[in-house]
Amino acid sequence: MPKQRKKELIVCKYFRWKLGKRNGVFFADGRSGNRINLGRHSLGTKDKNQALEAMKALDEQMAVKHGIISKENLQFQNEANPLSIGEGWSLYHAFCSQPRVTGGVKESSRKRYSSVFAKFIPFAKKKGFLYCHQLSGDLLRSYAAWLDGESYAYRTEYFEITTVKQAIKWWISEERLPANFKIKLKKMPKPQGTDTYCFTLEEVTAMIELCQSQPQLWWLQQVIIALASTGLRISELSSLRWSDIDFEHNRLQLTDESMLTHKIPKRVRRITKSSRSRSFPLSSQFKSMLESMDRSSGGTIFKGRYGEDLNAKSVRDFFRRKVLDPLAKRFPSAPSAFGLKDGRLHSFRHYFCSTCANNNVPELALMRWLGHRNSDMVKHYYHQNDHDEQLRMSSLLFFNPIVGNTPIVINNPEVANTIEKTAS
Repeated sequence: MPKQRKKELIVCKYFRWKLGKRNGVFFADGRSGNRINLGRHSLGTKDKNQALEAMKALDEQMAVKHGIISKENLQFQNEANPLSIGEGWSLYHAFCSQPRVTGGVKESSRKRYSSVFAKFIPFAKKKGFLYCHQLSGDLLRSYAAWLDGESYAYRTEYFEITTVKQAIKWWISEERLPANFKIKLKKMPKPQGTDTYCFTLEEVTAMIELCQSQPQLWWLQQVIIALASTGLRISELSSLRWSDIDFEHNRLQLTDESMLTHKIPKRVRRITKSSRSRSFPLSSQFKSMLESMDRSSGGTIFKGRYGEDLNAKSVRDFFRRKVLDPLAKRFPSAPSAFGLKDGRLHSFRHYFCSTCANNNVPELALMRWLGHRNSDMVKHYYHQNDHDEQLRMSSLLFFNPIVGNTPIVINNPEVANTIEKTAS
């Protein structure tokens, strides 16, 4: 039995090749390890360095032949230093880290972008894609399929693919890639709906009662009342100051300070998610609670259990352990259904929106209160529970119950008797 020849795996820009020898002459074998069977090709030399140069030319030739890159784009990349995906991400991250006034983004957005490329770069490398000019629609579709196989939510998959396309667009704008490198994918539907549980009036009332019965949870009761009656995010509530409350005009003014870097130290600057300021009236219950609180500190309004500034992570943990877990048995749900057990602090934002909508607050007013420009976000937060639906349906009249002085008879006794006899 002839001895099996060893082959060296070489990863080129576009494909994987196995470099071997036959009668002393090097050849490139591309029949496995790629999505396309590239065949086996003699490199026409016994010198390894010359063979590697010939393999590089073969790799490019096959990329053009199979439509991965055009001749024009191949010429572009050969004239310039190819940009690796890692280098491209570093450049894009540096751009995003600039001050907002020159096009940078918020720190929270940068963290989300970093999370995307922390997964995407190893995925692309494993597939044999090392350079930005190698990225393609097929690779992004393959990445989306991988995310789906890893049980990521559709909303996450949409964001990750959009982020990579956004980076490619920036590389093109900076002339690190030619204009025709823009990736075109079939339009992806924007994520619709939400799996965030929306609390009910009874559940929120039970939470407040539970905290009231335990002195050590008094601070958490104030947080729950505030979130439920303002729709604020926990990050917004934790930075809320007494100077934001106008008792005379009964309004809350939430100011975004991202553009005021010359006046406010960066460490205490308040940045809202929408980067926009907003103002809305105080509800009577929220105002009553504020009036009963100590205002002598003059700083942030809501404090933790030891009087420290609120920490969102700590509040979430306490809320789950001290409120949701104890109330889960009182408000059970089927294992496969969403219920109180699945609630979180953001559920109060959904609760606020739904409560307002169910009490006929105009959509434009609700958009201003929540800080949204698009009514689609109001629909995203709105939930109609079964109890509200039953009440609304029972109040509707679809015909007049009395015509003249004669009431409409809905049940026909003769038909009812016939049905009863047939059933028996």
